[in-house]
Amino acid sequence: MGARVLTWPGAAQAAFWMVILGALVTGVLALVRKVSPGVHVFEIVFFRSLFGLVFMTPWLARRGVAALFFWTVPTWEQLGLMFAIGVLEMLAQRTMSRAYAAADTTVVLAFSFTRLPVAALLGFLLFGEVPELWIWIGGAVITASSVYIAHRESAVRSRAAP
Repeated sequence: MGARVLTWPGAAQAAFWMVILGALVTGVLALVRKVSPGVHVFEIVFFRSLFGLVFMTPWLARRGVAALFFWTVPTWEQLGLMFAIGVLEMLAQRTMSRAYAAADTTVVLAFSFTRLPVAALLGFLLFGEVPELWIWIGGAVITASSVYIAHRESAVRSRAAP
């Protein structure tokens, strides 16, 4: 419901791909949660990156030929930003893997929805983007439902364990 509120009528294609992304990310998170007790966090991050590169190679190869005609050498600033993106992505993966090793999935996912207001705030501060009202309403629905689900799961678990 919250995702539908976030997508306005002209964003049907974006909504479709976001649902696909959500399903794929959920699958990855479930696998990370499954292997995290027995595998070191750096191994998880390394293999996520390695398999991401392997699966992206055909896509990159098709676009790489076309990119040769439009290639421009990145500036030092662009190289620095690309490096920062890589470091932040590696730290994000490591942090998420550690969170799944330390806590229940429902708790981790409930906290992961803090990305929406943080992204909105950073978008405003860095780029001057003012989110539409529907972004805030949809975000509130998603956050409230995830907090409710986490609370309900905790209550069910506490009742099940004497």
